[in-house]
Parts: sequence; C-alpha cells; structure tokens
Amino acid sequence: MAAEDDQKQEGFETLLTWLDPDRDEAWEKYQEIWDRLVKIFTWNRCKNVEDLAGEVIKRVEPKVSALMKTFSGDPALYFYGVAHRLVLENRRTEARFSELQEGSELAGVTYPVDPEEIDVYELKLGHLDYCLEQLSEKDREIVLAYYQFDSKTKLADRRQLAERLGLTMEALWTRASRLRSRLRRCVRKRIEHEGQVQ
Repeated sequence: MAAEDDQKQEGFETLLTWLDPDRDEAWEKYQEIWDRLVKIFTWNRCKNVEDLAGEVIKRVEPKVSALMKTFSGDPALYFYGVAHRLVLENRRTEARFSELQEGSELAGVTYPVDPEEIDVYELKLGHLDYCLEQLSEKDREIVLAYYQFDSKTKLADRRQLAERLGLTMEALWTRASRLRSRLRRCVRKRIEHEGQVQ
C-alpha cells in the first residue's frame, strides 16, 4: 500500500513538473485547471462536478511522462480535451439534456468539437467566461447556482436559493431566464465578431 501511495505521489509530482518547473507556478496553474474543469462540468449540467474534475486528473496523470515528450502547447488544453470527452461519455450514459440548451441554442456553453481541436473548445469557453465577468457578482452567483443543481433535488435547491436571495420562486426563475438570455446574446455576439476578424 505504501509503495502504491509513493507511486501515486510520484505521478502527481511529474504532473506538476509538466505544468511548470517552478513549484509555486505549477500549483497556481494546477488550481486554475481545477477551477476551469469544475466550471466545464457545471455548465454542462453534470452531477458531482468535483468528482469528474478528479477523474480528469486521474486519466491524465498516467500519461504525463509520454505527454512531456509528445504534446506541444499549453498542457491545460489537454486537460480540457479530456474533460470534453468525459462530458460526452456522461451524456451517453445518463441520457440527460441540459436545461441551458433547451430551446435556447446557447452557443458557448457546450460545443461539439473534435477532441483534437481542444484549443477551439477552450476559446469558446473563454467567451462564456468573458460574458459571465460582465455580470454583477450577484447575477453571476444566481445564474451559476440556478443551473448547476442536480435534477433530483433541483426544486428544493432552487427554493433554498430563492429564500437566501429574498426572492419568490417566480422572481428567481424570471431573473435566471433573463440572465441566460443575456449570456446567450453576449456569447453569440463575441462568436460573430470572432468570425468577422478571422
């Protein structure tokens, strides 16, 4: 067991070295990757987002030694590509449909991209990040919380959110819907602009 723990620790140390030779910088980059993975799974309406982020790390870690020799570019992009494939796996197994996508065609939240084009996926997610940053702190909290709840406890969770914010359920729904529409318009505008400048 001790040998197995040592092997896991060694694998993680190698992963950090791949992110950056400087240990402090490596930890900072690791935390940024973790936060982005959680965000990817949250916006794709996955359950247990932190477990899924851990699964990405678990899948990448054994490949790091080879990746250090073959992968060029920002290592973070490889993690996001694995996360994208994991999202697709979850969709197939859980056969769930994101409420964020129902009738909204919300470009920028989920993109069916080739895993080899993970830089494109990251770029699209970047548009969503930018648009979220344009919201007030309270609006950002509302929209992130509203759409991340598990389907089985969604109603109760949203009721608690409404109570915490001092809103009725109807007012919360209206506000979340308006914020979703605002994000959709913002992301589409940025994608259209990107197409014009390319």
